[in-house]
Amino acid sequence: MRLCAWAAALTVPALFALCGCGTSSLSTPTTTFPHTTIVGPQTFLNDSAAATASLRDFVNALSGNGPTLTSAQAKAISPLLDGALRRAQLELARLSAEQVDDARLETQRHAVIGPLSAVVSEMIAITGFAHSGNAVALTHRLAGLRTQLAALSQAGI
Repeated sequence: MRLCAWAAALTVPALFALCGCGTSSLSTPTTTFPHTTIVGPQTFLNDSAAATASLRDFVNALSGNGPTLTSAQAKAISPLLDGALRRAQLELARLSAEQVDDARLETQRHAVIGPLSAVVSEMIAITGFAHSGNAVALTHRLAGLRTQLAALSQAGI
């Protein structure tokens, strides 16, 4: 099956524009917070950067096959998608539970929760299609992922 080159071409740059900050020196959180945990700006920024890194990893896994994607390739990338999806879900949970003690960053945190949740929903669907080897459905879902990534970028991540 052909992976729509235009969908990949639009999804990957959108995510990389979204993921401009470096996260190589950040540790990856492994737990969530109790609801309404008050955090400092650095924790929020670290969690945002970790969420961005998981989205970047997800798109990298999708784009690693070039302009075509077969059923076998979709199944082969599913473990990579799983890992990125789990990290994105963790970061969504952390960002949803925390409350930033900086008003401007708290406003930004509030603004990104809905769009990030929509991106994670798209990631869940795409990962499911990858596991089942349904390259056609996966390819069709890329447009929705691209749209949700653009909305997330508009919201501030």
